[in-house]
Amino acid sequence: MEIRRIKVDLSQEKKILTYMIVSDQFLTNIIPIFKKEYLNGSGAETVAKWCIDYYKQYEKAPGKHIEDIFEREVREGKLDESTEKYTEKVLSDLSDQYENTAEELNVNYLLDEAKKLFKEKELQTLISNIRKGLDIKNIDYAYSKLYEFMAEVNEGMSSSLQGHTANELLSMDLPDKVFHVKDLLSVGADLLAGPPKIGKSWMALQIAIATSFGCEFLGEPVQQGGVLYLALEDSFSRIKKRLLYMLMGELPPDNLHFHTIWPQVGAGGIEAMEDFLKKHDGIKLIVVDVLEKIRQTRNLRGNPYSDDYDAIGILKRLADKYGIAILILHHTRKADAADWIEKISGTMGHLGAADTILLLDRKRGQNEAILKITSRDADSPNLSIEFCPDNGHWKLLGEADEWDTTPERREIIEVMREKDRPMMLKEIAEALDKSVSNVAQLLSKLEKTGIVIKKGYGQYVLNTYKTTKSNKSDNSENNINEGFGINTNKTNKTNKSTYTDATGNNGSLKSRVLHRVMERSIKDEFDDV
Repeated sequence: MEIRRIKVDLSQEKKILTYMIVSDQFLTNIIPIFKKEYLNGSGAETVAKWCIDYYKQYEKAPGKHIEDIFEREVREGKLDESTEKYTEKVLSDLSDQYENTAEELNVNYLLDEAKKLFKEKELQTLISNIRKGLDIKNIDYAYSKLYEFMAEVNEGMSSSLQGHTANELLSMDLPDKVFHVKDLLSVGADLLAGPPKIGKSWMALQIAIATSFGCEFLGEPVQQGGVLYLALEDSFSRIKKRLLYMLMGELPPDNLHFHTIWPQVGAGGIEAMEDFLKKHDGIKLIVVDVLEKIRQTRNLRGNPYSDDYDAIGILKRLADKYGIAILILHHTRKADAADWIEKISGTMGHLGAADTILLLDRKRGQNEAILKITSRDADSPNLSIEFCPDNGHWKLLGEADEWDTTPERREIIEVMREKDRPMMLKEIAEALDKSVSNVAQLLSKLEKTGIVIKKGYGQYVLNTYKTTKSNKSDNSENNINEGFGINTNKTNKTNKSTYTDATGNNGSLKSRVLHRVMERSIKDEFDDV
């Protein structure tokens, strides 16, 4: 079907051209569906053609070489005066954008927007052709254009269903799975479950703050970016209280957004998230606290598994589309279960749709907890963590199988970690001032759990894989004590002089007094749960 030239949004056209210049991924996906008639003028067409020709020769986007191509075409006199001036203006307008665009914008999002624009152009052309046929009383012409359009749509659907053979897949250069928090939270849908008032919201807020600053969470790097936090069971006063407590005088970036009311899925909730993402560049995390407050109203006659799968699946599709992580808080059931995964409330539909599932398991009245983890893309061990009432943070203790042991065995682990080399049985016993027979029994039990490995005659070493997380726990604790700031080497004096309260007054003394009062109240709050 011939596409009529209908004026398109110039800002969208600029974005499309910019990405054709800088993004290999965008150009690869846009070429099969691109038609020059989709753009407004000969200058835009010319730039798009250069990008496509360059890609066909080098299999990559031209980047800054687009300027070399333009200068060559001018030298060789291949552009008429009007096209040259227009193309020069197009490239001049783009020059300030395309240098850093590939890193800052979301390719998948713009691909979706470009496809919508192209479909809109095709529909506008179809309507125009049908109207033309009706105006000249030529019904056959109108129907022929309709049939042409339907044939192209069917052909496009068939081509989009093409897959790959195993050999093709093995030869493809595919990107690795991206994590929001390395080996803990995927870019996608992540489900954090636990009983009510067990510390899930504290953990989610800690992840949100770490995201906004770009620092670590439980010893692992966090992808820096903006955050949309839907605190649907909280009030702004409680959120403020927790922020003041956790930030300890640090001023947060302005990319951490909180909402306590949000429409449900099926009543504008997903559309509102998309609108927020479009208006706020650089969002990397959405926190949904909790699922039940936002999920679509259940169909009492529907399939519970399908309903639960869709409740997570629709959020996962949004996350995949925009390349972000969506952390969804959820509750567990009261009944105990042999498999911890079955403790999570609802059917297995929730679990089937999520990329990563985490269960926060803590006995009430205790600060120590186990964070159980299972993921599609990482073999993450369960972690032993501890809530710190003095600042509201969770900190890493080590792997759960290491910390779920006796104090005597932990003493051996600490001695061997400090030496950081193979140790003889007698040497360990002397360091701990214990009998050789007692230490031998303890080492035997640690060897069975895989924490300690026997190496050579009478020598023992720590299993490096098993203790990597524990080594990170020391750094994690230091990071927590120094706050969330990017410059964690700040002195207390610097923090005091730069922190101001909401009224603009120096708030260092006020914040320290407030923090001590809040420390007591939040410790009581955490003990109660």
